[in-house]
Amino acid sequence: MTALQEVTLREGQTLTRLSLRYKVENAAVKQIRLRLPGLGEDEIRTVHATGSAVSDFVKLTGAADEWELRFQRGIAGETDVLIEFQGPAADAAKPEPVTTPVFTGSRQTTLFVAVRASGRLELDAGALPRGWQRADWSGVPANLQDRGDRSVPALCFKVAEPEGPLTVTVSSHNVAAALKLRVTGADLATVLSPAGSFLTTVELRLELVEKSTLKIRLPEGARLFSTFVNGESVSIVREGAAYLFYVSPSSDTAHTSVVRLVYTTPARPEAKVELLGPSLDGVPLENVAWHVTLPPGYQLVGYTGGLQLQDSAYSSESFGSLSVQSYESGVRNARNTEAKKATELLRQASGYLQHGDQQQAGEALSRVSKAGALDAASNEDARVQLRTLRTDQAVLGLNTRRQRVYLDNSGDGTVRNTQLEQAASLNPLMKGQTNYDPTQRDQLLMGNTAEENSALRSIAGRLVDQQLAAEPAPSALDVTLAERGRVLTFTRSLQVDGTAPLVLNLDVSLIRRTRTGVLVLVLAAAAIIGTLAFPRRQPAA
Repeated sequence: MTALQEVTLREGQTLTRLSLRYKVENAAVKQIRLRLPGLGEDEIRTVHATGSAVSDFVKLTGAADEWELRFQRGIAGETDVLIEFQGPAADAAKPEPVTTPVFTGSRQTTLFVAVRASGRLELDAGALPRGWQRADWSGVPANLQDRGDRSVPALCFKVAEPEGPLTVTVSSHNVAAALKLRVTGADLATVLSPAGSFLTTVELRLELVEKSTLKIRLPEGARLFSTFVNGESVSIVREGAAYLFYVSPSSDTAHTSVVRLVYTTPARPEAKVELLGPSLDGVPLENVAWHVTLPPGYQLVGYTGGLQLQDSAYSSESFGSLSVQSYESGVRNARNTEAKKATELLRQASGYLQHGDQQQAGEALSRVSKAGALDAASNEDARVQLRTLRTDQAVLGLNTRRQRVYLDNSGDGTVRNTQLEQAASLNPLMKGQTNYDPTQRDQLLMGNTAEENSALRSIAGRLVDQQLAAEPAPSALDVTLAERGRVLTFTRSLQVDGTAPLVLNLDVSLIRRTRTGVLVLVLAAAAIIGTLAFPRRQPAA
């Protein structure tokens, strides 16, 4: 017989998988005995065996560590058996023994042992007992390996008549403080008001490895107005004084994201204005620019803080009155820009579908359908395409699972389905890929009857309907700031401590203008006073 023992050491539990291939050459057998030494009571309760011909797997009473594998019928030839059990967590304080099973009654046995570690665990075998020999993972028969785990184990051995168990030293190491995301650019804009609240918009450009949680703290007394990630409104969770929400890459290839926040802070009736920006939970800021708009009639006297004044200029909207018509025109222009972006995104989604890039197409269609920037017909078209794509992906996912179950249990006594085996060999999902050619959809479903395909599509439709019907994040209103007045631009190249907020203290004063009428009266009064004080002399006769 040929066997593979795979041991996975985790911080939460230890998993053991025995993949056995028995070869019965003489008379047929209905039961086979083997020993599983060193199992505790908790591990014994988790032992189970599966296989196409397996009937039961029981522990024999009166014999230590003895188990009996029972078959449904007499077995002659080859048959596959899978035995699995789990035990307590690996302890980094003491060595972990790896005990091999004993196959009683088997005349010739070839045993491989693979040890894996997950999380923060590191393995070291040290000195090998007699009978243990290091081996290459590529030399292990592929039919014994777990098809659901294609990773290479940390340790691999070939065992023959071992003198004792292998002692593995488990060491736990702390993960370095690596950032999953970083802010490559931050643009802030604040509009000061003589009375009422100050309005601030924050746009963060992020680079991130994977979907992560971003924690933001706003200044005391601030109210969050809206939050957008990649142009889509997201759900916010309040944790004390902080706000938490998910940040995901805009695409699988770009690994970038754009976060936009709008919040208000109460104004204080003081000459000095203290502006505090949001603070991020341990994330540094790069390339920070803060645009502060002073209302007409006010001027900057001085400032302090961690940013430097780079520019001071009047906005183009300062000249002329700010009317409702001009504001509506600006909003229409912004909506037209969003509609053009959505149209281009919908065109890109069609190109992704034609090239078989299902992941990118799904993300693009999801963004178009959620944004609602197009007309009603185009939005409905995007929703229909998204539902069709998700349904096809679910059908192929369910069919891939069905193919794996068939391949794992194929053997003696089972009716072969050659078309299904051919479809499984062509299925890219079996190789860990997520994209597929839409023209090969029918080939990937070969070996299924019409009733089976109908059942798969019905199940997939219900799953997709539940996903699409889930309550999405509430649609937030974006804010268009009308910059009317003097715009001050402050910059900072880097702020390492992301937990500390950006600080700007502005000394603002009202510009004193002397009215013309008052000036005329002052000059007239000065002239009268001068005449009375210095009377004009009469010329001599």
